[in-house]
Amino acid sequence: MHLILWEQVDKITTFGAETDTEIRSERQKRKYERRITEQKPPITQSQHNTSGTPTKIPAEDIVCGVELVLHNVEEHAAEIIRQEVSVVTRKAKTPKRNISKDEY
Repeated sequence: MHLILWEQVDKITTFGAETDTEIRSERQKRKYERRITEQKPPITQSQHNTSGTPTKIPAEDIVCGVELVLHNVEEHAAEIIRQEVSVVTRKAKTPKRNISKDEY
């Protein structure tokens, strides 16, 4: 390719790359500024249908629910299920909070 044409192509390519970088950079800055300026309300004030993390495991409710369905199960199998439910509820730990105490 002729030297003058090569220089022109190089200038056009460089200009296009610089312009594209500037446009992308400005777009990213606008996105960042928009995210910073938007204040999210606490979860309790938002429109989401959420609930807090339980403070204790509802073991009684779990056992009662299991007992309701065990009346149709063979006695030996029902006893095994009861033992397993008992072990699981004793070892169960409450989950970590998914929102802060201030947002409750």
